[in-house]
Amino acid sequence: MHPLQRLCMGLSICGFVTALAHAETPMREFYVGAPPYQMYVQEWAAASGKLARAAPVIMIHGGVHTGSTWTTEPDGRPGWAPRFAEQGWLVYVVDWPGVGRSGFWPETLTTGADKVVDALIALLERTARGSDGPQYWRSTIIQGR
Repeated sequence: MHPLQRLCMGLSICGFVTALAHAETPMREFYVGAPPYQMYVQEWAAASGKLARAAPVIMIHGGVHTGSTWTTEPDGRPGWAPRFAEQGWLVYVVDWPGVGRSGFWPETLTTGADKVVDALIALLERTARGSDGPQYWRSTIIQGR
């Protein structure tokens, strides 16, 4: 941990500590899927200077959470997404369609898992590597509970 991060942790300046931790792992945001059922996605790039891993990681939250459960711990420290990125993984953090930053539509609470699955397939298609598309892309899927 950077000495300035230790100092800030001691002073309980969590927002500043989080900004420092995330500054080393670039993150971009985009949506996949068709409106109004689109899914919000954060892409955390592998840290510079680290050997990039072959397969990315997709972090999927549980039913009553959002993708932010993977990005920051409650006390402001970096969560799993920036930690994986710092170790060379390309990380995708999602908010299910109808949840959090993905937006809301009237039937969100009564819709089944098909919209989530469709959005995850759209993410795989958008980020697929190699000539065989999503089948070629070996993913590690972590499901939050």
